[in-house]
Parts: sequence; structure tokens; C-alpha cells
Amino acid sequence: DGDPVLYAMEYFGGYGFEEKLAAGLRPWEGDWFWEARADVEPAHSCSTIAGLDISGNRALLGSNMDWRSSTPLLLFTHPPGAYASVSMVPADDLIRGGRDIRLAPLPERKALLAAPDFPHSGVNERGLAVASMAIFDGGETRIDPFKVTLKGAQMIRLVLDYAANVDEAIALFENFNNSSAFGSH
Repeated sequence: DGDPVLYAMEYFGGYGFEEKLAAGLRPWEGDWFWEARADVEPAHSCSTIAGLDISGNRALLGSNMDWRSSTPLLLFTHPPGAYASVSMVPADDLIRGGRDIRLAPLPERKALLAAPDFPHSGVNERGLAVASMAIFDGGETRIDPFKVTLKGAQMIRLVLDYAANVDEAIALFENFNNSSAFGSH
């Protein structure tokens, strides 16, 4: 129908993120979230803007996913023992075959329960904002074999759930390898 669509979902409870942090992934597994986008052109990279509202009390985040069309899902999470957050998730990536979520049968929509694992950008209750953007410079990354490796979306979830400010986010990042650095983004 061509009309813009935005879905919202509220997720209460845990989603097993602590177990994923402990397990990580092997560096050679890569980040399927980006590998599926091999056709991304530098001219179609992502844009993000962050700031405060006019009162200076609320964090604002604007982020696009212009590398392809996807149905955006605004996800509100309330994990126990972690910060609540709102994040943007490309919902079609969770539905088999990349099918439009509006056309997916109800059993396939169950895959949306994995949405907390795939944030593209977000803001937590402390006002810390984080976003994923493609970078096409092919820079080098040092991998520490003694650290757990996380996917790029897991790094975003890590910050949303456990960092209250930029210093805490940097400290968290220093404890993990980021698999997104293995590719060209």
C-alpha cells in the first residue's frame, strides 16, 4: 500500500542476554546481521543525530536505516537488573525470508520475541544513546583472544542494558571484542 508503517512492542522480563554475554561467539562466525547486507553502498550509509529536548532533561535520538527498506519496530524493553530502554529494530530481519511483518503468518511472528537481540539504535532510561552506522574505511581491528566476542547488535544491547553514561559504555566496550569490526562496516 506504500504507506509508512511503524510497529511498537513492549518486552517485559529477561531475554537471556547474560548467557549470551558469557558465551559470545567465535571471531570467525562474523556478524550475520551485516553479512546479509553485502550490497550496501557507501552512498547509502546510515545517519544518526542525538541531543536533548528543549528542557534539557530528555534524551532524543534520530536514526535511519537507509541501506534498504525494512519495517521498523520500536522496541521498549524492561529487563530485570538492567536499564529499561527503547530501541529501533529492523523487524523484517526477524521474519523468515525477510518477509514483510504485516504479511507473515502469526506463527512466524513469534520470531519477534528475539527482537531484543537486534537493536539498530536506542536510548536507555539514563539517557545514554547508541546507534549502529556503516563505515566503509576497511580499518584494522585488534582482536584479543582472551576476550569474548560479541556481534554489533549485542554491543548495542550491552550499552543499553548496562551503561548509564559514555564512560561506562567505553568501559564495557573494553571488555569485549566487537565482531562488526571484522567486516567492512
